[in-house]
Amino acid sequence: MSSPIFASSPSSGIGDVRHRSASFGGPRLDLVLRPSYALGPFKLGHSLWHVLNYLRSHQSLFPQINITYDESAPRLSPIVVVIQPNLHLVFNGVTQRLNMITLENLDPTNQSQSTSLAATSTSGEPSHRPVNLIYNGKLIFSKGSARSPPVALNRSTLHQFLGPTYPGRSESSSVSSESQVTTAFGSNKAHGTDEDRKEFVIFYPGLAFCFAVKSNGAKDADVDKFQPVSSMHIFSGSDLNHPDDVLVSPSAAPFSSEA
Repeated sequence: MSSPIFASSPSSGIGDVRHRSASFGGPRLDLVLRPSYALGPFKLGHSLWHVLNYLRSHQSLFPQINITYDESAPRLSPIVVVIQPNLHLVFNGVTQRLNMITLENLDPTNQSQSTSLAATSTSGEPSHRPVNLIYNGKLIFSKGSARSPPVALNRSTLHQFLGPTYPGRSESSSVSSESQVTTAFGSNKAHGTDEDRKEFVIFYPGLAFCFAVKSNGAKDADVDKFQPVSSMHIFSGSDLNHPDDVLVSPSAAPFSSEA
């Protein structure tokens, strides 16, 4: 089931995650990547209530939001807050705590993704804000603007900023019905915009980067170092499909100024 959220009027002052984009006519999102911990203002372990309250308070940055869950088991199934067009916040259905963050549509060469993004902008107002991804103070992903070129996130970039890691492996994006990865992409499949697809996944502590496996039958080891990342997952633990639960102590200001 998918339900839209209509946010309240935007509040003032969230300079930590927005940056004016002349070509877009509005702010873009600067999201700082913190492995095993957070992406921008969204921190693993935050409660669903706090996240929704934050999103309602910043409608100008997050104008189109949906909530999806399994209607047949609403009390137990994971809850996904989908921030258009490409950010998925997955919450444990029982604890209602954020336990995985997925950022997708990172591959500019994927035509199906481009078509999906274009379909979200049917009104005069923008349906989403462009995203910049920052790690250790450096820009590692951007789709660019009139004043700046795009920055691709690929295997070469990962090695440069995150260092070497173990060889990746081939996986299906829908390993099982209980997989958190399946849940994260479930909203797309419900609308017929995604299929069971094969991916090549590279892991770092608290991070997983997915690459679409090309249909030409190339071996996993032959994935080009300049092939763009298609999606990224931030989680805690060692199993991407079943991440560890994280608890964060309640506070009056759950979203820190660091982004």
